[in-house]
Amino acid sequence: MLITCFVATGQNFPDALAVAPLAGYWAAPVLTVTTNSLPAATKTEIQRLDPDFIVILGGTGAVSASVASALNAITPTSRIAGANRYETAVFITARLESQPRFAFAATGMNYPDALAGGAVAYASRGAPILLVMQSSVPSVTASEFAQIDPRRIYVLGGTGAISAGVMTQLAGYATGP
Repeated sequence: MLITCFVATGQNFPDALAVAPLAGYWAAPVLTVTTNSLPAATKTEIQRLDPDFIVILGGTGAVSASVASALNAITPTSRIAGANRYETAVFITARLESQPRFAFAATGMNYPDALAGGAVAYASRGAPILLVMQSSVPSVTASEFAQIDPRRIYVLGGTGAISAGVMTQLAGYATGP
C-alpha cells in the first residue's frame, strides 16, 4: 500500500482545507510548513511516517521551491497547484477517484465554513470542496462543477460568506433533487 503525505502552508488555509476530502479518501495526513521553511516537528513526523511520496499543495507562493527541495530530500514529491486557490481546489478535486454524488461550495476568502464542512465532505465518500467568491463563481470552479455533475451542491455558510446570487448560480450546476 502506498503511503501519501500532503503538505500545505500553515500560514493560509485554502489548500489544506480543499484537500480534506482527498486526504480522507486516501487516508493520508495533512502536515503544515511555512512558506519558506520546513519546521523540525513536521520533518520529524514525515520521517516517522516514512511516506512513499509527498504531495505539496499550492504553488511556490504557498510552499516555496526551497521547502519543496527539502521535502524531496526526504522522499519524492509532486505538487498540486493552480494559478490561484480556486484553481488549486479544482486540481485537487480532479484527483478524487470516484464520481461524487455531492459537492460542497465554500468561500475562498475565509476558512470556518470549509473547516466545518471538511469532515462531512469526507464522510460523503470524498465529495469535493470547491471554493467560490462571495459574489461570484470563478470560471475554473464553474467548469469543475459542470464537469463533475453533482446531484446536489451544499453551500457552506450564509449569505454573508456566499451571496444569494451565487447560491442560485450553484443550484444550476446540481442535477438532482
